[in-house]
Amino acid sequence: MYATGPRGLPVFVPAVIGRSSMLSSSSGTRYGERAGSDGWVATRAFSGPVRPRVKVRIIILMYHGVIATGGAAANMHCVPESCFIEQMNYLKVSGHPVLPWGDLSAGRLAGNGTAVGLTFDDANLSDVTCASILQSRGYSALFFVPTDYLGRSGRLARTDVAELSRQGMGIGSHSHHHVQLVRLDDSQLDEELRRSKGILEDIIKLPVEHVSFPGGSYNGRVLAAARKAGYRYFYTSEWGSNGARETAAGVLRRIPVVDGLNIEGFRNIVEMPNYRTKRAQFHLKELAKRALGEQSYLRLRRALVKRPSAPDK
Repeated sequence: MYATGPRGLPVFVPAVIGRSSMLSSSSGTRYGERAGSDGWVATRAFSGPVRPRVKVRIIILMYHGVIATGGAAANMHCVPESCFIEQMNYLKVSGHPVLPWGDLSAGRLAGNGTAVGLTFDDANLSDVTCASILQSRGYSALFFVPTDYLGRSGRLARTDVAELSRQGMGIGSHSHHHVQLVRLDDSQLDEELRRSKGILEDIIKLPVEHVSFPGGSYNGRVLAAARKAGYRYFYTSEWGSNGARETAAGVLRRIPVVDGLNIEGFRNIVEMPNYRTKRAQFHLKELAKRALGEQSYLRLRRALVKRPSAPDK
């Protein structure tokens, strides 16, 4: 993932947060489910203490789809379906507000507190499964689609995108060819942004105003081109939460959720007990990437995590 560093240069940010093979909290508590009159009910509640909250803060989670199981052979950016269900159950029983997708960029959270938003990149076919899980809990999410992927094996089809929109999910652009936008000239950049927007609007018959930058690759020139193309809200891969400044600018941070994150780690993402430390780690990783160079850094990171690479990261 890339974010904008000093002088507007793109810098890479690893997606790994709190990696672990465990799927339960240190206390043994899990967030299961069983059939109930409303379709499901949480069977256990988190037993840990509730940490004090700060001023209005929106935490936007970034997913890349779900898979049947995790493990060393799995793509680290995709979450096992059972873990995704457990995470959504945690949000339900913990009382954290989950914002409708249309409110993610508006900062519509009164008083003090933390709200959560949900986004999905890359148009994986598993987005259909995720949407069903979200719907059963009364949640919605933004699904960012690289339109050149439509109809490919393992990816959404045009009919899937239309159905997601019909179900109340948000549809946003992830460019057309899923390329690093900062590397394009002005003409290519305009084509990537406008072509994707036009295709999606033709499919869902609604304005498309949200865009997620592939690989987090953006700078001031990319932002200006996206605004000129008609986008209003911009989703980055910069790690962090969003307050009044971010929502006013419409340039939003996100936090990736990956395979191997146990429920305690997920809770720490939502509660953010060590926010300043995590932000410092984010910037240190940026510096490491700049010092090593993009390709060397990626090779080292992949060797350390021993997982298949993903095109978005």
